[in-house]
Amino acid sequence: EWRADGEAWSRGNRRDRGGPRVAKEYFQRGPGNGLTAEEIEEITKLVKERSEAKFNADYARADEIFEELSDTYDVNVDDKKGEWALLYEEYLLAPDTAFVPEEKVQIMIGKKLGER
Repeated sequence: EWRADGEAWSRGNRRDRGGPRVAKEYFQRGPGNGLTAEEIEEITKLVKERSEAKFNADYARADEIFEELSDTYDVNVDDKKGEWALLYEEYLLAPDTAFVPEEKVQIMIGKKLGER
């Protein structure tokens, strides 16, 4: 078969973007309340390692890292948006909320909502 632009057809359903493929980069969403700088650094390292494992099609390792992030740090990774956040920061109260529960209750609510 031929293409009108003279270019070769790409293989598979992956788009050819003209450059070398690289692992996806992830960014932190939310302030990370309750985490130390060392914990944020460790989470960032694990998220990057997970991205590289997915890039190299090592999905078993990527799943292990995802479970570690979730179980150890209560972190959720959003692959579509390229972000990670604490489960209890996924849903925040509106600033004009009339009733604001104490922080401990907000964290519990956020965790429950994040489990959905």
